[in-house]
Amino acid sequence: ASAEPGPLAVGYLFRAGGRVAGVFPDVAVIDEPLREALAACDRVWFDGTFWSEEEMHPLNGRSAREMGHVPVAESLAPLARLGPGRVAYLHLNNTNPLLRPDSAERAEVLAAGLRVAEDGEHVQIGHA
Repeated sequence: ASAEPGPLAVGYLFRAGGRVAGVFPDVAVIDEPLREALAACDRVWFDGTFWSEEEMHPLNGRSAREMGHVPVAESLAPLARLGPGRVAYLHLNNTNPLLRPDSAERAEVLAAGLRVAEDGEHVQIGHA
């Protein structure tokens, strides 16, 4: 028996003062409708659950996509095209090397003009 596919992306858009912030914590596929939504955002927080497709395979036999997450290694290039300072990864699994500030993976994300969201981060969109 095969299971019905779930949603390809879960995201929330927040609009204020003509600005848009997007939070996309659960993304399985970056398709054209999602690319358009991302491009319309001034700031984006994006699914950073797993760095690689096979990160969890040794632990549970499942790939990142089987668990509904596009790996950071694959989302990095499309998100970098949005421009520096617009995107931060969130929702990182404890196996993701991005959690280590000194990792090569974190350096790659930073070099692409992206970042990793910090606990307790506050952001204001729109006008005060």
